Amino acid sequence: MTIVQQLFDDHAYFKETLEKLESLSSSPALEETILRASELVQLFRDRHRIHLRRESSVLFPALLGYLKPASSDVARSEIFHHLQDEHFSVGRCVYVLEQDLVSRPLSAKWFESYRDLAEAFLPHMNNEEEHIFPVASRLIPYRQLETMALSEFYPAF
Repeated sequence: MTIVQQLFDDHAYFKETLEKLESLSSSPALEETILRASELVQLFRDRHRIHLRRESSVLFPALLGYLKPASSDVARSEIFHHLQDEHFSVGRCVYVLEQDLVSRPLSAKWFESYRDLAEAFLPHMNNEEEHIFPVASRLIPYRQLETMALSEFYPAF
């Protein structure tokens, strides 16, 4: 398994979790719904932290080393924008959602924050899956991608 495959697996998990959160929309103000949503978001956050490290500390720095100026489908500036702006935006959305789920009195406000997360994160993942990950898979040697996935610091799930 390569690091790119791990990241795709993470994306599948995130999409599944977002679908589960969406399914809770029929009764977003019920205490049991809020507790279930909170549990899902905590698991999402924990996996997302590892996912971010895989991307920002392992894959993207390696990819930047293989990109040749002006001769790639993915520009260096796109990687930096992706790392700084998009990752920050998604992280902020997860934080706000978590805060809404633990606020008292309990309310359905968390569902608005969930929508903000979905609106920020789904296009972000699509960009990675359609553009960045394929370029990384093409430019970085397969053995190196395997080695990145086996790092003890970045466990597979």
